[in-house]
Amino acid sequence: VEKETAASQARRAMREAENFVLPAARAERRGDLRLAEARAALDSFAANIKSRNENVYIEIQGHTDSVGPESYNYDLGLRRAEAVLRYLNMEQGFALHRMSVISYGESKPVEKNGSPEGRARNRRVALVVLK
Repeated sequence: VEKETAASQARRAMREAENFVLPAARAERRGDLRLAEARAALDSFAANIKSRNENVYIEIQGHTDSVGPESYNYDLGLRRAEAVLRYLNMEQGFALHRMSVISYGESKPVEKNGSPEGRARNRRVALVVLK
C-alpha cells in the first residue's frame, strides 16, 4: 500500500468531506505546531478551497493528547489553531472574518491516550469547512 502524501490527503479530504485534519506528526508532543512541516498540506488545502470559489467559513480546531494539565492542553490547542489561522491569512490570503479558532484541548480524542500512537493521533489541528 502506497503511503499517502499530505497534499493527496488534503485533496481526498476535500472530495470526501468538508473536513481536513493535519496529520498528527505535524504537532509536537508537548509543543506548538511544526508549521514548516505542515505547509504543503495547508497549501494544498488552501488551493482546493480557492479553486471551488465558494464563500465558506473555516473553523480551525486545536486538539491535544491528555498528558499534562487540562488548562495547559487547552492553551496548547489554541496556539496550534492560531498558528494555522495566521498561516492561512498571511501566506494564503484567507480573510480573517472567514475563519475562527477554537481549542478542544484533550476533550475530543480520536484514539485512546493509553499508547504513544494514540496520543500522537490526538495531537492534531482540524479544519472544518462550513458553507
